[in-house]
Amino acid sequence: MARTISEIYLSIVAEKNNQPTINALQPAVDSEQTLLSDLSSPSKVAIWRLFAYIIAVSIWTHENLWDLFKSEVDAIVADAIPGTARWLRNQALFFQYGDSLSWIDNKYQYSVIDATKQIIKFSAVIETGGQIRLKVAKLVGGVPTKLNSTELAAFTVYINQIKFAGTNVLIISYDPDLLKITYSVKYDPLVLASDGSLISDPSVFPVENALSAYISGIEWAGIFNFTKSTDAIQAASGVVDPIITAAEGKPYAGSYAIINQNYESVAGYMNIDPMFPLSSTITYIANV
Repeated sequence: MARTISEIYLSIVAEKNNQPTINALQPAVDSEQTLLSDLSSPSKVAIWRLFAYIIAVSIWTHENLWDLFKSEVDAIVADAIPGTARWLRNQALFFQYGDSLSWIDNKYQYSVIDATKQIIKFSAVIETGGQIRLKVAKLVGGVPTKLNSTELAAFTVYINQIKFAGTNVLIISYDPDLLKITYSVKYDPLVLASDGSLISDPSVFPVENALSAYISGIEWAGIFNFTKSTDAIQAASGVVDPIITAAEGKPYAGSYAIINQNYESVAGYMNIDPMFPLSSTITYIANV
């Protein structure tokens, strides 16, 4: 870690004091402005103090450049280690739909990088039971979407070519998991109507909006959490006391299972089941 200019300057002074031939030189405690005024001073002591400061600044600059270089090398090393979960996740994002791989520098890679063909926008790697589960999705109209059959086939070949031999990788690109969430919400009748809309703007439903925003804001391959969903609703306008009464989740084509506290989606992302919209699963109770 780079030292400060002051630390370097004082180390130069300390080394000077170890040299008997120049030990008589006694610097003052300088500010930058004092050192600048010393430039026109006829004092030899002032000149050497200025030289010491210039050297200190030069060394400080050099040490900071080395710190920057080290951080860049560390980042490259962290991303370049093949076979790790982080490496595989990043390689998924580098997939170029429609391009073939070439054997270059003892590894498969693209001869030309074309970001416009990199369709994978979400990627997560989960290691479980000796298997690596690679969850991926593209982005369509700002919404995470599963790969179609042709894209998935091409991506699978890509992963099979770049992965370590013998690695068991399960590629997951599904429709979103679905949630069925039931809440009982006590509300302030001065702010909300009985259907949960704002009295001041009946087109706005604060509770539904807050819960939908929380779910859509869960990071890729993240977890739905009771406490966080309740906190989101609690912060909505007109809400007095939200109580979650039931919650279930399922893979898109699977069966519903009760959620006790957390739900980790199979697909990596999740939505409210359109068959059970929040308008029908949230009960509003006036706080009177």
